[in-house]
Amino acid sequence: MKLEGCVALVTGASGGIGKSTAIAFAKEGAKVVIAARREDKLKEVADEIKAAGGDVALAVGDASKEADCKKMVDTAIEKFGGLHVAFNNAGVFRAVPFADITEDTIDDLLNINVKSLAWCFKYQIPAMKNTAGGKGSIIVNTSSTALRTTALPGMAGGGMYSASKAAAEMLMKYAAIEGAASGVRVNSVSPGHVETPIYGEMPRETLVAVTGTTQLIARPIKPEEIANVVIFLASEDAAMVTGSTYTMDGGWAIKA
Repeated sequence: MKLEGCVALVTGASGGIGKSTAIAFAKEGAKVVIAARREDKLKEVADEIKAAGGDVALAVGDASKEADCKKMVDTAIEKFGGLHVAFNNAGVFRAVPFADITEDTIDDLLNINVKSLAWCFKYQIPAMKNTAGGKGSIIVNTSSTALRTTALPGMAGGGMYSASKAAAEMLMKYAAIEGAASGVRVNSVSPGHVETPIYGEMPRETLVAVTGTTQLIARPIKPEEIANVVIFLASEDAAMVTGSTYTMDGGWAIKA
């Protein structure tokens, strides 16, 4: 029960890492606000949390929109009385070579992967200052591709995606600087190849083959394994950790 008495917000909570982390937060004692654009999927996650005895509230919205990010934080305060933890997980993956890139591709990646974080920080940090008693924690989900390039054919066209995640890493560090005065720690997790819907229609055998080439630990990462580290960063166990990136990529970043 590392998060007993806490209120936690998870964006992009309708599936994958976000869903697993929201469920894990509830199991650790937190009251959870789950946010995403798809209400039907959010209700499924909420039902699973409730069935396990957890407290959950829904905030349907688009994290790239300022008003929706404010609504997510307002929901935590109105439903549960405050905000202590946020996992800013909402993100999209697009692999498009520059020869084929469009303005819509660029806008989609920058709006969801970058701009959303600015709106989240704008409202989450003040809310945590007021209600978390100097023990607020924000975790950003970035990507191992933010830390190194890859020339693998299966990842061709990932330049704009990687750039958006690199920008997310830098935003995290500046949020840690600004959040410190409010008693809010800000860190990131940087996953490698996780078994999530973000890869679209990529067959699992293709994902397995890619991890065999890229990672020292040659298997896809489970969303629950990411959630375990997010819980650590959210908890008092990580009380002196801020501005840090926890690379969870099976050794991708150091593999030659």
